[in-house]
Amino acid sequence: MPRVYDNIGLKLLPALERSLKQAYRADICVGYISLAGWNRVGRIVATWPGGDGHCCRLIIGMQESLGNVDASAIEPLKQKIAENFAAQLTMGGLDERNKEELYKLSYLLEQGKVVIKLFLKHKLHAKLYLVYREDADNPVIGYLGSSNMTMAGLNQQGELNVNILDTDTCDKLTSWFNERWSDPACHNISTEVADMLRQVASGKRVPTRRRLAEDMLYVEQGQLAGMNTAGSKATEKQVDAIYGIASDRLKLKPSEINQYVMATFKTDIAEMSKTDASQLIDTLMQRPVEVLTYATKIRQTDLAAVKQEDKKPGCGLFATLLVVVVALVLRLI
Repeated sequence: MPRVYDNIGLKLLPALERSLKQAYRADICVGYISLAGWNRVGRIVATWPGGDGHCCRLIIGMQESLGNVDASAIEPLKQKIAENFAAQLTMGGLDERNKEELYKLSYLLEQGKVVIKLFLKHKLHAKLYLVYREDADNPVIGYLGSSNMTMAGLNQQGELNVNILDTDTCDKLTSWFNERWSDPACHNISTEVADMLRQVASGKRVPTRRRLAEDMLYVEQGQLAGMNTAGSKATEKQVDAIYGIASDRLKLKPSEINQYVMATFKTDIAEMSKTDASQLIDTLMQRPVEVLTYATKIRQTDLAAVKQEDKKPGCGLFATLLVVVVALVLRLI
């Protein structure tokens, strides 16, 4: 009979820890993860050898959907994706103890004991924990329900999860996980996350609380300036906020954000409505990958155009012909 874990009568975290201590690998799919939620799991994963078949594979699902985006388009964006992941991971603040935990997770990623992939085909809100053991009767234990890998989700009330011991059901859940893990829209960000976590822990990246304060300033300047007059044009503060976020935080050129706005809203920034401007600010702050992907495609197109232009006959051929003509004239003289 399955057990029900609502974090009131039975808490999920102790049960998950017991199962992991008997395991040699795990597959986890969640929408969100926090450092506090990961730490208890990470201490056990650190004892595993690492590598294929002996690691924790982790899919993070609640990001903006990009569909079947080509891997070459995602590659330039991985740094920003890793930064967003690090911000999510350290949302509760960053004290000395948390910095140490960031270094530990970075080390586990580098050692292949943890592999993180980001699922971008569509939003993936599933919460699944699969634990693999050397047990002839129950080689796989599953936990399925509502708990993300946060301390609130794993150990506080308001959740509903069940454990799954049935072999056939666990096999189906394993197949479900493997299908998403191998999907072209599921991108490995382990290397980028490991590097980003070290930068955050060492202070080379802006601490979370300061970054959140800056974010709130952008939101206040842009979104609040557009309240109560949804049909009118974007305010000067909204336009400034859009260019500020695009330039300061996403390192986009004005021409790139302008082209994105024209393609998405069918107008330029100055002619946007306040509602659309507010929506754009939210996209830039919360779902920047969509905009960054568009900008990357623009750059790749421009580069291809330049290379094509270089191949066309131009002044170089003209100059060559001129030299030949002059030589012939001189010879005749």
